[in-house]
Amino acid sequence: EPREAARLRLGLDPRRHVVGTVGRLEPRKGCEVLLEAMQIVAARSNGACPQVLVVGDGPLREALAQRTEDVGLGHVVRFTGNLSDVRPALAAMDVFVLPSHEEGLSNALLEAMATGRAVVATAVGGTGEIVAHERTGLLVPAADPPGLAAAVLRLLRDPGMAAELAQAG
Repeated sequence: EPREAARLRLGLDPRRHVVGTVGRLEPRKGCEVLLEAMQIVAARSNGACPQVLVVGDGPLREALAQRTEDVGLGHVVRFTGNLSDVRPALAAMDVFVLPSHEEGLSNALLEAMATGRAVVATAVGGTGEIVAHERTGLLVPAADPPGLAAAVLRLLRDPGMAAELAQAG
């Protein structure tokens, strides 16, 4: 699906960047790190903060949604819940983020790369077997919101690099 159509289908602004993740909203998946990183991105974006798409559900959904409101990001973060087909969500994204504290071999990461998304992932578990740093994506340490924010901003500010990494992935 074309990016603009996917964004419209999901209720997103087709003219603004989208950073997103897909996964179960539980502690080991690190979604809170993504939200902290997006606070940093928002502060460094001069009013052009990307939209954030969080696909999935789990025991932390309500707490994460409340935290998003509490830190003033409610207008840019969209929680979709579980989707039977994640392809439109992936098509809408400029950058896919896997912020896990621990991970095996992430299907969501494989799907994002297979659909040509630029990826930023934490260097945990089997992720290093999938993502070659600065060749097929960017790897950052786990639980490092500033590092995650820097990597996301790097790809948003350098679409040529993002496209090269996505293609290589």
